[in-house]
Amino acid sequence: MSETSARTIPDKFLVAFSFAGEQRQLVRSVAEAVEKRLGTGTVYFDDWYEHYLAGSDADTRLQDIYGRRAEMVVVCVSGNYGGKPWTLAEHEAIRALNMQLRTSPNANEVLRILPLRVGDGDVKGIPFNAICPDIRSRPIEQTADLIVNRLRIMKKDAGRAAGPDAAAKPLIYLAETTPDLEDSTKPVNRERLKAFLENLGWMVLPEEYYPDGEYQALLEADMARSLAFVQLRGPYPWKRGGLDQLQNDAAMKRGVKRFLYRSPEIVLSAVEPAIHRAFLSSPDVIYSGFDDFLVYLERELQVLLQAKTSARVRDEPTDPPLVRVVTHSTNPDALWEQVFQWIYLQERILTDHLAANESFESKHQVEPCQGFLVVCDGSALEDGPMSPRRNMEQCRLIQIREKEPARRPPVALVYWPPPDPNWARLLRSIPLKLYYAAADLVARQSPPALGEFFAEVRRVAR
Repeated sequence: MSETSARTIPDKFLVAFSFAGEQRQLVRSVAEAVEKRLGTGTVYFDDWYEHYLAGSDADTRLQDIYGRRAEMVVVCVSGNYGGKPWTLAEHEAIRALNMQLRTSPNANEVLRILPLRVGDGDVKGIPFNAICPDIRSRPIEQTADLIVNRLRIMKKDAGRAAGPDAAAKPLIYLAETTPDLEDSTKPVNRERLKAFLENLGWMVLPEEYYPDGEYQALLEADMARSLAFVQLRGPYPWKRGGLDQLQNDAAMKRGVKRFLYRSPEIVLSAVEPAIHRAFLSSPDVIYSGFDDFLVYLERELQVLLQAKTSARVRDEPTDPPLVRVVTHSTNPDALWEQVFQWIYLQERILTDHLAANESFESKHQVEPCQGFLVVCDGSALEDGPMSPRRNMEQCRLIQIREKEPARRPPVALVYWPPPDPNWARLLRSIPLKLYYAAADLVARQSPPALGEFFAEVRRVAR
């Protein structure tokens, strides 16, 4: 949409970009990609609203946009940003907003300000810590995904908090199915099961279909919210993407209680390919009459809900668990950027990234944590300042001093290749409750071992 005159000013923008003119071309490309995903009129980019800003009070209008009208503000950090009158006016409103967010009872309000590096140099008084992803060498689509995924997490949290009825409902993930199981004329179909769960008082996820480019991130975010996972398995595999297996794996990774069903009328010997036949004949799949399955499901969900309620009253922590992180690399910012997304944006766990002069030992004495995460790359394979050996020794000693085994914080070691990891070099001292894995350079997804680590972190926090 190129005609600025056709754009009206909404009461709220979903995303507003604040940037210096020198980075206009890069920011425009990102803004266009974000608006394509969110819809016309949802994104503030100054060129699109020149007709609104014209006049002598443009500075106050800008402050109104960034301070009140924007759900999320993307601050494009560069040396140019801090030296321009207009960006200083915008930044003043953003700093004021940040002060409000820091005192908000909703801890996720801080997600409303997202810093992205678009040029060299820093901004004096920037109102957030040094976690500032550099997007200059990223594909535009990947940057847009980062912004939209952050917004979706923030908006979903806000939506759950807004409605008391919705907040009171337990969440259950009902897996998507192949078209034959969407047919409402058949006795076994997803819509019937969805209505059944809703009548029991559960809120069914996903609330909407996931866009292809955001599927994995949104799937993991919804699975993290779910108390149970239900899946209907039919005779036909997904033709694209293996979504049935993908959703099942996400539930297993999170440790979500799974209820899996297939009709006894399916002739397994006729199912092709063999990998799907194995998927249907897994020992944890229930095959019975569908009505019998529903009776069983109702009973088991009630037991699960009662156990969850009792556990919450008995020992649920008032604060999210804390994972203390250290990175060993000649380029630590790149590793920390990825790990931050895994822990905070995906797992909703608090983080504390050690500075160069800090240690696990000294910080644990002041503020005990529920887990330790060591992230390194090839530079950590040699003995020297990049070696994680000292971290591992400290973690083991901290664990030993904790006399109650259930309270001992777990340790995760993630290696970012190349070259291939040499675990013997990295693990000269092996702590208790150790989880280790090599990261996937292509998918950039959280390694499965980290899912087990985060589950243990949450158990320690109880």
